[in-house]
Amino acid sequence: MLIALALPASAMALIVAEDDVFVGSPFKLNPQGRVESFVNQGFNSHNVTAQGKGPDGQPLFRSGTLAGIDPADPYGPTESVPVRGTQYLSTGNYPFLCTLHAGMSAVLEVGPGGKPVPRPDIEVSVVSGKLSKVAKKGKLVVRVRALTRSDDIALVATLGKLKLGGKGGLDLAAKSTRTLALKLRKAAKKKLKKRRKAKVKVRGTVPFGAPDTAKRVLK
Repeated sequence: MLIALALPASAMALIVAEDDVFVGSPFKLNPQGRVESFVNQGFNSHNVTAQGKGPDGQPLFRSGTLAGIDPADPYGPTESVPVRGTQYLSTGNYPFLCTLHAGMSAVLEVGPGGKPVPRPDIEVSVVSGKLSKVAKKGKLVVRVRALTRSDDIALVATLGKLKLGGKGGLDLAAKSTRTLALKLRKAAKKKLKKRRKAKVKVRGTVPFGAPDTAKRVLK
């Protein structure tokens, strides 16, 4: 049974769940460009996960899992969580589900008002070129440029199937660039010292945006 709760202004939710139903589908997002919220008014834990995939290969939008109401305090405070990714959606209907409960699904209906936020877009390049220098210092210098606002960028450098090193949690404003040195793993450093040349690859990923890959032969 749905329990009517007074939600704080900060929890103006687009998507609401009961046990085990999304209440009010289709949910409407209009104007576009908003990160919407999810409120769980049921006793079971639920989440919001788009059925369609984005350019990062993950669900187009998704929330964290939100615990249900405490049976010992059913009229206590109700929390909300953001449904990240909704800010990038254009006009259309987007089915979603709760990954914890089979058959618990609904539709997000995005209206024509406003405009979506530009998706994260990054470009990655390898700055290092001299193999002996990389092997000696144990660092591979790379550069990442954000064409649009891009948060939580992750970089991974590899030599074939061997991981050389990586870095995560990078946030960049639109049109900004960051150059950084990826610290090599001990095994990677040892392997590079035995080579005359090495074809390295650096892959950059960013939530809700397409990945980018750069390759370079170190000599």
